[in-house]
Amino acid sequence: MAGNVSSILVLAAYTMTDILALRVISVAATTLALLFQYYRKVPLWIPIRWNVVLLLINTTMVTKLYLERQRAESMTKDMEELYEKGQFSRRGFSRVEFLRLHDLAEVVTLPPNQVMVRQGEHKESLHFLLEGSVRIDKHGKTVARLGKYKFIGEVSLLGRMIEDIDTGASADVIVDGKKPATFLKWKFDELIPYLQGDREVYNALAAYLNHDLTAKLLRDGVVQRATTTTKRS
Repeated sequence: MAGNVSSILVLAAYTMTDILALRVISVAATTLALLFQYYRKVPLWIPIRWNVVLLLINTTMVTKLYLERQRAESMTKDMEELYEKGQFSRRGFSRVEFLRLHDLAEVVTLPPNQVMVRQGEHKESLHFLLEGSVRIDKHGKTVARLGKYKFIGEVSLLGRMIEDIDTGASADVIVDGKKPATFLKWKFDELIPYLQGDREVYNALAAYLNHDLTAKLLRDGVVQRATTTTKRS
């Protein structure tokens, strides 16, 4: 009986898209398999030993995933605001993925008129503006200003993530106004290796940055929105 139920649970686990539910069912299946293998005339010691290892691994992962999910569901008010107003929720980040990305960042504050990168220079980090504003200058002329909840350096990051290239900054990026600006900052040499090992955060961030980049290209008139025309008969 335990052997049959264990096999049914394994089949059920293969249909799960929720990784925590998959792990929980795997723990139950392995536990039943151990009962089946032990309570017989001659215990099957080799599969028993391997299943104990699998049980320990899955139990550890269930604990880790559960605690991570609980933390994501009890974010502070400031984190909730950043998650919602920063468009992370709307653009595909789960709460857990958002926390994973946020945990990699450091908070930095730069003074007014601080040059973050010069046109043509290679950027070494991704920034997300929390407070203040920055201006984008090309050949000494201001072409755009960015306010709260905007990424800076996404072109460089996408180039490195997808093609392992960096063409350099397309403009000067300078802290604007008379007040300091506060950012979340991710160093490329730390962020990129992490993303290569966490495809969920990689996909969510790539989708967000592509959306953000498209919006900037539309704003600057580099690309135009597709318009639908209808012919009257």
